[in-house]
Amino acid sequence: MGEMYPINVVAEPTKHDLVRNVILKHIPNYNYHPDTSNNKKHVLGLSGGVDSSVLAAVLLCMHPEIDWTIIFTDTLDEPKECYAILDTIESLFGVKVNRLVPELGLFGKFYWDIEKTGKAFLPSPKARFCTGLYKVKPWNDFLKSDVLTSDDDICVAYAGIRFDERHRRGILGIDRVETDFPFVSLKVERSAVMAIAAELNLLSATYYRGRSRSGCERCVFLSQNELVALRTWDPAKFAEGGLVEKLSEDVQAAFSQDRFTSKSRGFYTSWPLSSLILDGKDAYVEQTLLGPQSLDRQGVNWDFFNQPHKEPKKKPQAPKSVPGQIDIVGFDQLTENAETKGKQSKVFFVAIENYVSASLSMFAQAKNAVWQQRLISYSTSVSGITKQLRKYISHRREAAEGFWSSLAKHDEESHVTILAIEIDGEYVPDVSYDDSYTWQSRYSYQEIDYYCSLFERIAHLESCKAVMLEPSGYDHITKTDSSCFYGNHYGEISKLGSIIGVGHFKPPAYAELDIDDDSYDGDINTIRCVMCSI
Repeated sequence: MGEMYPINVVAEPTKHDLVRNVILKHIPNYNYHPDTSNNKKHVLGLSGGVDSSVLAAVLLCMHPEIDWTIIFTDTLDEPKECYAILDTIESLFGVKVNRLVPELGLFGKFYWDIEKTGKAFLPSPKARFCTGLYKVKPWNDFLKSDVLTSDDDICVAYAGIRFDERHRRGILGIDRVETDFPFVSLKVERSAVMAIAAELNLLSATYYRGRSRSGCERCVFLSQNELVALRTWDPAKFAEGGLVEKLSEDVQAAFSQDRFTSKSRGFYTSWPLSSLILDGKDAYVEQTLLGPQSLDRQGVNWDFFNQPHKEPKKKPQAPKSVPGQIDIVGFDQLTENAETKGKQSKVFFVAIENYVSASLSMFAQAKNAVWQQRLISYSTSVSGITKQLRKYISHRREAAEGFWSSLAKHDEESHVTILAIEIDGEYVPDVSYDDSYTWQSRYSYQEIDYYCSLFERIAHLESCKAVMLEPSGYDHITKTDSSCFYGNHYGEISKLGSIIGVGHFKPPAYAELDIDDDSYDGDINTIRCVMCSI
């Protein structure tokens, strides 16, 4: 036999090694060192959201020598994906998450209070019993009973506040409890957190469905975008959120849909498409003496926009230009107060996200390459919908690697259509919420459902009309269904309003987008509270 030589065996990387490599890829200069004094007890609070989950992964991986205590305070109104993330953390690191579950959750307490006292109130940003009852109290009680077991113990609570939101740092205000912010010390910003979460499967699917942060499904801090998303993806939970609002008879009557015979198609609404989707980028290229010039500008680009058809009550004001808006086909300039020009009607600017498959577009008409459409939000001004979309797209792009293969893939598939929908004044109630009790002070769940349903009815009718005008023999089943819907409901829906403009929204370049909070609309009333991120 020949001489035997030793074989160099390369060990397979462990699960811990793989996680560590991911962390160091996105936090290459990791130099955080927790205080490991003998009397220090180290506590991680989990919310199921991306920041707290990634912080837990980082600390559990990089500091396995520490005896970590992990706490999750449940409100029983958490997204189901939240619990899957807790399971993932337990599986990755072989730890136990202490799940503090109340006897009565958010909605259980509400109904219980009504039954016991005949009275109940909904939480609001300035008076929210939910934070104290389901977050602060169980957290404090657990620390006192299970963590601070001797008089010398000091608890260090680690919070997932990032460097780009360091202004939100706060102190818990509990005796013998210190708060530490590793991401602030490491200068870790949202992009790194989202990238780590995507690779470790810690990114909740709620971000794909339109949420910008973790927390209760019916949280008082939800933005209009997020409420529209809840209505789309979980109509039952949206309906339950509306049922506990106490609306005056006037508000209930104003936003009642009982008078309509046509049914909204909801998620399955067929929305009109912009020229960008139907004809491609060439539709926005103009041939000039200097060569091809792109007319596609940042903001709203209109394929067409017809001013509201009714005469104004007052002398029209001088046009006021709207930032980020361009009219490429020569219609009258759209003004910020366009919605007031009609005698009774009102114009809403409605944003629709379309997912377009490049592969399908190679073998079918452009309209058939759209594999999903979804209502994002609406506003009564172009600047209002622009502000919402800038925030919305910022959050979507941050989560791109988790739900698309890359940011480039997201930008290739996602296209936002803008519809200008003129609603007859009869169907635009002027209401006061002074005698009503709602989750948000400015609108109710019923109002959001009402307007979304109006937009869906009008848009679906227009889409059916377009299908019926297709050449004979095209998509017979679709044409038949469209003909039935159009024939049965044209009379009613045509009275509600009409689409007077179609265009698309071109977002700023990625580097120009800025997320300065976790709100979709930049409103102080929709920014999450710190305790709810624990």
